[in-house]
Amino acid sequence: MINENTLTCYEQTVYNIFLKSSRRGKGFTPRKKFNNIQDETYVAVKKIAKTLKNKKIDPEIFFNAPYLMYEEKYVPLKHYSTFSAISTYRKYTQQLQLTKPDDDFNITQLRNSMKFIYIQCVDNNILVANEYLNVQNGIYPNFILDLKQGNICFYSLLTLGLSECNIKLEKKIVDFACKDFYNMLSSLRSRYLSSKKIKPLSIKLIKTINKILKIK
Repeated sequence: MINENTLTCYEQTVYNIFLKSSRRGKGFTPRKKFNNIQDETYVAVKKIAKTLKNKKIDPEIFFNAPYLMYEEKYVPLKHYSTFSAISTYRKYTQQLQLTKPDDDFNITQLRNSMKFIYIQCVDNNILVANEYLNVQNGIYPNFILDLKQGNICFYSLLTLGLSECNIKLEKKIVDFACKDFYNMLSSLRSRYLSSKKIKPLSIKLIKTINKILKIK
């Protein structure tokens, strides 16, 4: 058995989110004591929590994804420490982007993305937010790498006015770094333009960021 102090508060929260997701809407009481947790569970929770934090993955969506995508009846904890679980999460969140632009997930992603972009503007002495698209420290524009790393989302790029003609690199080179980049950008543009929440919010956020940048 593992001493309870070796699981951080975040790791304990991750485990309880897993337990809640496995109940599928039935009664759930969060676990409070972890002093008698099995070694196998301990190792899995450690690995999963580290992955979620490093890849900036929403724990609730991560644990619910297999049920929502494939209508699974029960998914064991060990599954979530596999690449397959991450792949399912990516597929599900991509589905949310493509079918529900105004979903809470996309709204949260947009807000977090614009916070990140604001910081990048400050760090690079940029006075207008869409100039972030011109920041490049290597082969790729920074926004492509930031997108791949989960720091920003596609909707934030559309907010900044990104279009395929703005990108100087060959399609295959961009897709190598960020798979299906062009297809996603094109597919989401129409969703963005017809959205009732995410587009108005994005315009408001851009105006706020630009105003702050000009007075700094």
